[in-house]
Amino acid sequence: MQPHNDYIWIVCELGIIGLLLFGLPVWLIFFGGAKSLVQLNDDDKIKMLCFLAAIAGWAAISLFDFPKERTELLLFTAVFLGFSMGLTGADNSKSYFTLTDKNFKYIVTVLLLFNILIGFKRMSSDMHVASMNKYRNNQNHELVIQEAEKAKNFFVETDPLTNPFELYQAIAYEAQGKSNLAIDYFEKAYEINPYLYTTINNLAGAYVKREQYEKALPLFIKAHHVYPELETGIFNLSYTSTKLGLYDQSEQWLKLIRKDIKKRDLYLRKNEEQRAQKGK
Repeated sequence: MQPHNDYIWIVCELGIIGLLLFGLPVWLIFFGGAKSLVQLNDDDKIKMLCFLAAIAGWAAISLFDFPKERTELLLFTAVFLGFSMGLTGADNSKSYFTLTDKNFKYIVTVLLLFNILIGFKRMSSDMHVASMNKYRNNQNHELVIQEAEKAKNFFVETDPLTNPFELYQAIAYEAQGKSNLAIDYFEKAYEINPYLYTTINNLAGAYVKREQYEKALPLFIKAHHVYPELETGIFNLSYTSTKLGLYDQSEQWLKLIRKDIKKRDLYLRKNEEQRAQKGK
């Protein structure tokens, strides 16, 4: 469920603060470089315009794709940003700090160590995700549970598709017949990512399997709002409504079906049969 827009993706994962931390340094360097054009000589102006064009192109592509996921693009962007910042300060005698400043060294060292820690944790998680997916393909549910647990850490709660690791554990527990553990982990996955269709739909399906229809219906409605075009979700709404005795509501949901007419007619007949039995 990856949006083809880096900014939306960052907001979804990290919120407004994350977006500001991601974008503010880039925009400060970009506008500082643009402002410095009036002070630069002709050769440096051409260089600066090239660097600013590259940065602007990267920012524009981020509206329709996710270049931040491409290591080579991040590397080139960092180089362009560095050159732009260097040219901006080339004719500026005012300096707030130098590379030899002791406090600056401490701050940079702490930030770099923190960055290394995060990178190590993400790499470790990715390795366990790869193992988890291999065991999922082999239907080795116990090892799926173990690898999903190892993939979790303070910095990483979801896989690259934003599925919480608890979701994979819940599915594995369900396959093992461990019903109580499965529902617990489905609920944990929903708490971590309550707006992901997969987590909503799986939790609702788990409630239906346990005949807890009153809990399932609001979740199916929420899932429908997330993905209204999916007819499977509409059939889930109709079925759950019928089970709760909401026959008119069930028929209203079925009116939204446009493709699978045969299945829709089957559900309509089942709904009428349930209504008739209830009337007796």
